[in-house]
Amino acid sequence: MAAEGDAASDVAERIAASEDEILARYRECLQQKHNPLAGNPEAWAGCRIQAQQIVAACVESLLDPAANPSVPVVSSMADLAGARIQQGMRVSNSAEAGTVLFQVVMDVLVREISGHPDALRLLAQAIHSLQQGIGLRLQIGAAEYDSFILNTVTEVNRDGYLSLARDIHDQLGNSLSLALRQMDLYEMALGDAEQALSPRLKAVRTAIHESLMMARDVVSGLRRNAREAPLLTALTAFVESMAVAETEAQVYVNGSESWAPPETLDELYVVLRECLRNSFAHSRAEKIVVRVDIAPHEINAVVADDGCGFDLDAVLDRKSINGLTGIRERIGLLDGTVAFSPTPGKGTTVKTWIPIQKEGARHGQ
Repeated sequence: MAAEGDAASDVAERIAASEDEILARYRECLQQKHNPLAGNPEAWAGCRIQAQQIVAACVESLLDPAANPSVPVVSSMADLAGARIQQGMRVSNSAEAGTVLFQVVMDVLVREISGHPDALRLLAQAIHSLQQGIGLRLQIGAAEYDSFILNTVTEVNRDGYLSLARDIHDQLGNSLSLALRQMDLYEMALGDAEQALSPRLKAVRTAIHESLMMARDVVSGLRRNAREAPLLTALTAFVESMAVAETEAQVYVNGSESWAPPETLDELYVVLRECLRNSFAHSRAEKIVVRVDIAPHEINAVVADDGCGFDLDAVLDRKSINGLTGIRERIGLLDGTVAFSPTPGKGTTVKTWIPIQKEGARHGQ
C-alpha cells in the first residue's frame, strides 16, 4: 500500500510539473481554433488561472482520494464570466475552451498514469476531478450569461417604461392641461350668454379633467415599475441589519420582479433570509453571494459562501425541525426544488428553483 501511495505521489508530481506544458498546449489549441479567449490578453489571463486551478485539483485527487475536491468560489467565477461578457465573448467560446482543456489535460493524464499498476483507479479519480472542475465553471458561466440577458431585458423594459412615461407626461398630459386652460378662457368669454351650453361645457371639462388624472396615474405607475425591486431591497436591508464586519455579502437580483407573483417572492425572501442567517451565524465565511435570476417562467436562486461548511447528513438526521427542513417545505409548497451542497472546510452552496405559473394555472383553471 505504501509503495502504491508513493507511486501515486510520483504520478501527481509529474502531472504538476507538466503545468507549463498543459498551459502552452491549451493556448496553442485555442489559437488554432481562432478562439478569442486566447487572443485577448485579459481573457487569457482568466483562462490561465482557471486551468491552473483545475490541474491543481486533479493533482489533489491523486494525492488524497478521500479529500473533498477543491471548488472555485462561485462569486469569483461569476465575476470572471461577467468580465468575459463585457469583453464580447460568447458562451460558445467558453464551451469550446472547456472541451480543449479537457482533451489537453487528458492527454497528459493518460501519458503519466498509463504505466502505474493502479492506473485505472487513478485515471478515474483524475477524470472525475477534471470533469467536475470544468463542468462547474461552464455551468456558472452559462448562468451568468442568463443573468446578463435578464438584466438586458429588464433594462430595456425600464427604459421603455420611462420613455413612455415621459411621452404621456409631455405630450398627452400637456395637451389635456392646455385643453382645460382653453375651456377656462372660453367660459370666461361666454359670460352669461349661451346658458344652454353651460351643462355641456361642464361635462366636457369633467371628461378632460378625468383624462388628465388618468394620464398622471399611468405616468406614476410606469415610473414606479421602472424603479421598484422589493426583493432586492428587502435582502439588502437584511444583510445590512446583520452588520457582520468579518463577512462581505453581495446580493444580485436579475430580471424583472414583476414577472413573479408577489406571494412567490415573499416566500423566496423568507428562504433566502434563512440561508443568509445560517451563513452569517455558522459558516465563519469571508464572503457570501446571493444571486436571483427571475425569468418569465422560472426563478433560479443561489446562496454561496466560502465558510466552514457542514455535514448535511448529520443535520438532516436530527429529530428536531431545523432551518433546512423549513426551507424544503417552503420551496415544496411552491412546486420548486432546493439542493444543499455543503463541503466541510470549504463552504456551502444552496440552489433553489421555482416555477412561475400563469394566473389561471395557479388557481386550477
